[in-house]
Amino acid sequence: LNTLDAETRSATIEQLSALWTTAPYMFFMGGIERISAFALHICLSYLVYKALKNSKMVYFYLAIFLHFVVDAATVLLSKTVPIPVLEALLLISVLAVCVFVRKDYADGKLQ
Repeated sequence: LNTLDAETRSATIEQLSALWTTAPYMFFMGGIERISAFALHICLSYLVYKALKNSKMVYFYLAIFLHFVVDAATVLLSKTVPIPVLEALLLISVLAVCVFVRKDYADGKLQ
């Protein structure tokens, strides 16, 4: 940092201090969010596949709707609900979608 000009050094220290002052559990919450998003996108991809394979566009629209609902709820609740609660709600909703997709897949309705 000593070789940087004053303005760059100040900006760098300010950015690093944001990391230093972040609570450790917030990094864990970020991981939970990524895992939830990954699981949701796999399930929604299955719905899109099913829509295309069986020519039932209702599954395609369901995938779009579920994606919209999860994204909209995350944005709207992020300002009013604590992050751990928001991540718990997200995880519960994703698990519900996963259970639905898994049951649908296990029932053999894909054929």
